[in-house]
Amino acid sequence: YQRRVRDQIMDSNSYIKIDTHPKKGRILIAKKDFSRGEEILKEQPSLWVSPTSCVACAKPLCRQNCIFFSKDEQFFQFEPVLKDLPNISTLTGVPVGHMKLVIKYIATYQTQEDMAFLLNLSNARVAEEESDNFLKASQLLLDKLPLRHKSFPHASIVKLLGIIPTNAHGLSNGGAGIYYYSSQLEHSCWPNCLYTSSGFSISIRAIAPIKQGEALSICYIKEYLPFGERQAQLLQRYNFICECDLCCVLPDRCRAFMCQSCAHGIVSPIGNGNKWACNSCDCTINAALINSFMEEEALIRDRVIDDQNLLPISTKLIHESHYIFYRSVEHRVLMMCKRLTLQPHQTEELLVYLLRCLDRVVPNGYAQKHTYYELLGKVRELLEKEEGKVDAMNRCNEIRKLIYGD
Repeated sequence: YQRRVRDQIMDSNSYIKIDTHPKKGRILIAKKDFSRGEEILKEQPSLWVSPTSCVACAKPLCRQNCIFFSKDEQFFQFEPVLKDLPNISTLTGVPVGHMKLVIKYIATYQTQEDMAFLLNLSNARVAEEESDNFLKASQLLLDKLPLRHKSFPHASIVKLLGIIPTNAHGLSNGGAGIYYYSSQLEHSCWPNCLYTSSGFSISIRAIAPIKQGEALSICYIKEYLPFGERQAQLLQRYNFICECDLCCVLPDRCRAFMCQSCAHGIVSPIGNGNKWACNSCDCTINAALINSFMEEEALIRDRVIDDQNLLPISTKLIHESHYIFYRSVEHRVLMMCKRLTLQPHQTEELLVYLLRCLDRVVPNGYAQKHTYYELLGKVRELLEKEEGKVDAMNRCNEIRKLIYGD
């Protein structure tokens, strides 16, 4: 199945290629120009698992009466180890889903070529504590494997337990999959692609114009984060320091401050903060002003930690699109939705604010925009603002088309 999927993809798609980067490992390169909204790739997984589907046949949970499972010896023999996965997870901290993917791989791979494809993917989970957990889980899995599979290399299971969380894509059905092409998309904090899933199928679309020879990228983390938080999360989860344009040469728009030299300028640090600049004028941002910005930022951050109430949006020094204000408003909206305590007028105002910030800071943050425009349309319907509702739903549909196509 893995070879069939891979061969089908390689035969049907001549628009991308796999290349090797000296620092990033294997990446995907565009072999033609792609326009914004164009589908680049649609792909079935080489390996998948879902908490709501049978590990063998992919249908909704049917373990007690799955014909495929009971008749296919390769899966039937794994029943004991599958039942024991929750216990192994408790002992080692390794998620059940990750171990299911390993078991499915052991049950279905047929050739060294199949094994090489997955084992050649990058493994970012190399921290000592996590590696120790992988070693424990690997030994416990080997002890439970059917006799004819006990010769599967112990080191390969350990490596697979690191490769899976590094490369698997989360799916809309709650599962995860490893893909021949899509699992090799590189990260950028300013990506040119996004992915969506339907069942186990994954679709990659361009969210910005892409030139021939350009690397295809998605964002591995939330996009509305300041430089320091992005770098910390990427280092912890994927074991690398990001050197994308947003982290090196573009303004960190999440940290937005009011220019004190011009009326409408917004000051932000560049990359790691060694340089600061205004987007409107060429004023010099001296050390004293930077210190004032950072003191005000620390003060507002402490208020968020101490008080979950909604903050005033902007101060004399901090712009409304600063990530601390955005995060505070987003939290309030999500809590109101979760508790079904929507106050329509206030919710409309807050959603308009969130969308305004996204347009400025993360113009390609289409998944969030789609959600907020859809909610804004429903809120305006409650307020009987027909024209505003239509405008919000039109924007929602435009973004839906960009994300999902026609």
